[in-house]
Amino acid sequence: MLSDTGGTGTGASLNVNGSNLIQLSGTGSSLLTQAESTATGSAGDVKINTSELRIQDGSQVSSDTLGAGKGGNFSVNVAKSVQLNGANSRLLAQTESKGDAGDVNINTPTLQVQNGAQVLSNTLGAGRAGSVDINATTMVELSGRSTDGQFASGLFAQTERSATGEAGNLRIITPSLLVENGAQVSAGTLGAGRAGSIDINASTMVQLSGRSADGQFASGLFAQTERNATGEAGNLSITTPTLLVENGAQVSAGTLGIRRGGSINVNATKLVQLTGLSSGLFAQTDAPDATVDAGNLSITTPTLLVENGAQVSVNNTGTGRAGNISITTGSGRLNNGTITARTSSGNGGNLMLDITGNLLLLRNGSQISTTAGTAQRGGNGGNIMINAPNGLIVATPNENSDITANAFSGTGGRIIINSLDIFGIQQRNREDLMLLLRTNDPDQLNPQNSPTNDITAFSQTAPTLNGQIAISTPNVDPSRGLVQLPTVAVNIPELITSSCAAFTNGGSQFTSTGRGGLPPSPIEPLTNDVVWTDTRLPVTTMQQHSSKKLSAKTRLKSKEPVAIVPATGWVFNGKGEVTLISSAPNANGLGFTPATCPMQR
Repeated sequence: MLSDTGGTGTGASLNVNGSNLIQLSGTGSSLLTQAESTATGSAGDVKINTSELRIQDGSQVSSDTLGAGKGGNFSVNVAKSVQLNGANSRLLAQTESKGDAGDVNINTPTLQVQNGAQVLSNTLGAGRAGSVDINATTMVELSGRSTDGQFASGLFAQTERSATGEAGNLRIITPSLLVENGAQVSAGTLGAGRAGSIDINASTMVQLSGRSADGQFASGLFAQTERNATGEAGNLSITTPTLLVENGAQVSAGTLGIRRGGSINVNATKLVQLTGLSSGLFAQTDAPDATVDAGNLSITTPTLLVENGAQVSVNNTGTGRAGNISITTGSGRLNNGTITARTSSGNGGNLMLDITGNLLLLRNGSQISTTAGTAQRGGNGGNIMINAPNGLIVATPNENSDITANAFSGTGGRIIINSLDIFGIQQRNREDLMLLLRTNDPDQLNPQNSPTNDITAFSQTAPTLNGQIAISTPNVDPSRGLVQLPTVAVNIPELITSSCAAFTNGGSQFTSTGRGGLPPSPIEPLTNDVVWTDTRLPVTTMQQHSSKKLSAKTRLKSKEPVAIVPATGWVFNGKGEVTLISSAPNANGLGFTPATCPMQR
């Protein structure tokens, strides 16, 4: 241990260099720089340079300040990997008094923190917690909790209970971030100080999965105010191609205390997928007696999936106002998922969905809601704006998926929808729902009590306090793109040429086969959309055999004597020679009148 016991200068620094592996194992294996309670200067810095660093079984590397001086900074540069494993195994920079804690900087390809181990910069006093910066060129993996469940594995820059100092900020730059089995990334506050901010930049994926083994603690990212704390929640930003939040994991900048919730901003260039009960994004207030507003939430992604009980929420369970939600996505699909800015007794929030692609799909009891007064109290419904100029809004019939901006005793909100069309979900007013549910009890006038899919904005208690619903779909001209048919009946004989057909007894014939409809006149040129198709059935081998037999019979019949028909007239042929003919009406010795075609019968 290196210690600076007093004075106004800077304490001694601790430099650790190793070419291969540095391993600290056990509670007695610790490296410490410390500024004591009488010191006003800074504690010394800790610098570690090695190929691989392991901290396990309760060992620690720490920089602590007990006085007014600033705690020392950590600088960890490792060529292969940093691994922390086990309860109380820590990289720790903290302050217990007026001085600010030091910062923690880790540069490595792989960072693994498991089984209750922690990278931590925090404050237990009036000083500010330091920042934690992680730059891992391959991955960051945070997993599990300690055996007794008391300590979460993870990265922390937070304000502890009874502290008045602010939490630090936490930044992670890596291709892949995995937080699972109750592990956490937290810049929250448990005291009077404000929570810090979290900034995640993952070039491949952020995956938050599961809960602790006992199910009590969610895996995730937290810049929130914890229960009984008086500090404000922080802000949280995620930039990545793919964000997966599943099996109860959470991203939260909400508040469980008495101060305002923070904001969440997600920019995912491929996909945001939220799945599983209690999973989701939360910038909400969950303190029943709180009068403060919930935070705001923004999502930008080509594809948004909210399913199997997952939520996007800026709700407020207190008397304050809900937050606002802004979502821009190519397609949004909710399958037993919710997007809500609801309140128990305050005013509902505002919700903006900008669908730039072709679909917003609601399935299996999905909800889009800014309803107020869910605890049968006051508050006006919030506003919902859904803009899908090139897309459809579709709900599967009778699955109880609703879009609501209702109020219990206040005024209903406004719902404005602009889309190509809406299928499977119907606008209803208060009277419609009364008839559908067969009751006028305000407690029962809830669209969720009906299996139908509903769009509603009314007051459950006061019929005169209905909200507004405006649904705009383009005016479709049914005749657009259709060919104008002639109003005059077609004269069939005009479609058949008047020339004779070699003097056959049957006369001329016109036969049309194929796709149907009327073909063009035989004397008109073909249009460029006419394609000739041979619609005759293919000739089978048996048909060919039968054709050969028929040809043989024809040749035999051709050898039979032919009856002689007397000539009744004559004509000149092309060579000027006289040719006798058998059917020439009005024949005479000088010529003839041309024969007409037999009449069609």
